Amino acid sequence: MHERQKTGAERPVTRTARPPPAFASSSLTSASHSDRKSDALGILRERFKASSANMFAAFEGLAAQLAVTPDAPEVVEALRRELHRVHGTAGSYGFLDASRLAARLEERAVTWARLPDLERDQRATIIRHFVSALKLAFDAVDSTSATDTGGRRKILLVGVQPAEVASLRAEASLRGYAVTALEASEFSSKNLLAIAPHTVVVPEAFAAAVAASAAAENLPVIVLQSGAATDQAPLRRSSRDQKGRFRPKLPQAASAHVVAGQTTRVPADASMSTILDLAERLTLRSGWNGATVLVVDDDPSVLQIVRYIMESDEVRIVTLDDPGRLHEQLATLCPSLLLMDIRMRGYDGVALTRSLRKITAMRDLPIILFSAEFDAETRLNAYDAGADEFLAKPIVPAELRGRIADRLERHRLRRLAEGLHPVTGLSLPPRTAQKAPRAFDALTAPGSPCTVVVLRPDAGGEVTGTWLRETYRIASAIEGSSRFVGYLDDVTLIALLDVDAESASRLFESLAGTRPDATPEWRAGIASAGSIGRSDFEAVRRAAEESLDSAPRGGEDRVRQWQPEEATTAPDVVVVEDDPALTDMLAFALRTIGLSYRVFSTGPGALEGLLAMQTLGRRPLLLLDVDLPGMDGHSLHERLRVERPGAFAVVFITVHAAEAEQIRSLKAGALDYILKPLNLRVLMAKIPGWIERAEQGS
Repeated sequence: MHERQKTGAERPVTRTARPPPAFASSSLTSASHSDRKSDALGILRERFKASSANMFAAFEGLAAQLAVTPDAPEVVEALRRELHRVHGTAGSYGFLDASRLAARLEERAVTWARLPDLERDQRATIIRHFVSALKLAFDAVDSTSATDTGGRRKILLVGVQPAEVASLRAEASLRGYAVTALEASEFSSKNLLAIAPHTVVVPEAFAAAVAASAAAENLPVIVLQSGAATDQAPLRRSSRDQKGRFRPKLPQAASAHVVAGQTTRVPADASMSTILDLAERLTLRSGWNGATVLVVDDDPSVLQIVRYIMESDEVRIVTLDDPGRLHEQLATLCPSLLLMDIRMRGYDGVALTRSLRKITAMRDLPIILFSAEFDAETRLNAYDAGADEFLAKPIVPAELRGRIADRLERHRLRRLAEGLHPVTGLSLPPRTAQKAPRAFDALTAPGSPCTVVVLRPDAGGEVTGTWLRETYRIASAIEGSSRFVGYLDDVTLIALLDVDAESASRLFESLAGTRPDATPEWRAGIASAGSIGRSDFEAVRRAAEESLDSAPRGGEDRVRQWQPEEATTAPDVVVVEDDPALTDMLAFALRTIGLSYRVFSTGPGALEGLLAMQTLGRRPLLLLDVDLPGMDGHSLHERLRVERPGAFAVVFITVHAAEAEQIRSLKAGALDYILKPLNLRVLMAKIPGWIERAEQGS
C-alpha cells in the first residue's frame, strides 16, 4: 500500500532526548507473541542482527578483492576497519564469540599491513572461513541463551532431501534457528511433541500426515510443492469456470506462496532464504485475538445478536447501522474483517463489496456477506463481487464464530508470510530494515524531495490496539505522498515521503491535530536528505529520530523538523562514533536518561562541528571513539585541547585496550577510558557521574 523509497557533508544534530515510552509487549505481533521481550534494547539488538547479512556480504566482498589483490593496502585497511567495527559492536549487543573472532582477525590484518607477503595467497580463504565461523558465532548466542519463550527457535524438517537439509542448516545458522531433520518414516506425533518445533517443513508427498499432527498442536507447516501452485487449497475468492462450476482464484502472491489455514505452500524450487523468511513470520505465532471486526447492518437487533455471539471471543466488535458511513469508518478503524448484510435500506452489500475491492488497501480485507436470501444467484453475485464467505440468516452462532476465526487466521498468516503486520498491513521491523533503505535510494534522485518522518506514542504501557489504529489512520492519510510506511520497532512508525520537509511538517501537524480522542498522543521528528547535506538513509533516519526526541511531551509543538542552524548550540552529550548500530545503543542510553545528544560519524566532521559549537557556559560530555574515518580520536582530542581547551569533558569508548593508549588519553585530560564491548547497564550508570564531573570541571 505504501511503497517507493544515501554519505557527504557531516550531519550534526542537537536534540533534547526524553525517556522513551514503555514498549507494549506484543504491540506488533499480539497475543502469544507477547512472551518475547520488546524492550528498546532488545529491539536494537534484533535490528543489529537483522543487518548482519550486510556485514557478512561486506566480508565476502573483501575476500573476493583479496583473492585478486591480496596485498593491496587499501583492501587490507578496509578489512581491518570492518573487523574493528564488528569487534566493538557485536560484543556490545551480546555476540561475544563473534566479537572475539573479529578481534583476533583484526590483529592478523594489522600484521598483514606490516608484512605484505605474510599468508598472501591464503588471505581470501582465511576471510571466507572467518565468515562461516562468524555466522556460527551469531547462531551460538541463540542456542546457549534462553529466551522468554523457553529457548531457541526450532524448525523440523520431515522427509527433506539431505542436500536441501544441509543448505537450510547453513542459512538457518544466520537466522538463529535450530534445525532437526527426520526421515518421513521416523516422524510421529510423539517425536513432534518431543522436538517441540516452531515450524515444520515437509515435501508435498508427506504433507498430509505431518500437517494433521502439526494442526493438532497448532503448528504452522511449510509445504514444498512438487510443482506449480494449484487451486487445491482454499483461497480468498471464487469464480465460475466455463462450465459454471466454482473455482477458487489464486491471489497475486500465489507464485511465491499460498497460505491456507496453518499451512503455507511454496514451490519446490523456492530458495532457502524464502523458506526461512516464511518461517520467521510464521513462528511469531501471534493468533488473531485482539483483531477488530466491523459489522454493518441497518437492523439494530442483528448488530446486537452478532455482538452477543462474539463478545466471549477475544475480538473487538464495532457495529455500524448506517452503511453510508462505511468508507469513513474504514479510513480510521483498521478492521481485520468486515461482516456485512446484503440487503440494507438504500444500500446493496454486494455493490459496496465491489467498490471496496477497487481500493488498494481493501483488496485483501476479509469480507463475509450474510443475507436472508441465500439462493444460488445471490451467493454467486456475492462471490463475484469479491466476498470471501457467504452466510445465511438466521445466524448460527457456532458457524459465525468458526467462519470468522478461519478467515482471520488465514488473513493473519498470509500477511505475516509477506512480512506485514496482520492488522494494519504495514511492514514489520525485519521487512522495514530491508525495504526502507531501498525506498530511500529510489527517492533520492537529483532534484527529488525526500523526507523521513519518525513518530512514536507518548503513552507507556499497553498501547497495542489504539496505537495500531492510529498508525493505520496515519498511513492511510499520507498514502498520496508516502513511498514507504512501516514499523521501525515495536511502536515506532517510519515514513518516507516524496515532499519537502515543510510540507511534511504541515501534513503531520494536521494529523496530530485531528487525532481521535481514544488514541494515544504522539510526537514526530522530520528530516530531509537535502537539509542535512547527506544522502544515506541511516544518517537521515537518525536526524529524524533526534528531532523526535526533542519534540516536547505536551503543548502544541509535537512535530519537530530538524534545523541546520541548531547545530551551533551544544547538546548535553556529543557522540563521535562511525558504527550506526553502536550509535543506536548510545542514543537509547541517552534518551533513557533524558539527555540531549548530537551524533558525528567522522573525525573531520566532528572536529568542524565541535569547534563551531556554542557551549554557553556549559561543558558538554564528549563520547569519543578512537578508530574514526579521516581522523583518529586521539588526534581529535589533541586538536580540541589546543583550539578549545576545557570546553568538552572527554570519555573514550574504544576497543583499543593497550595500556599506552589508555595512559595517553588520561594524561591528555580524558575523564575516563571505556572499553568495547560495552555493558549498557554499566554505561548508563556511569553517564550521570561523568555529567556531574563535567559540570564541576574535574
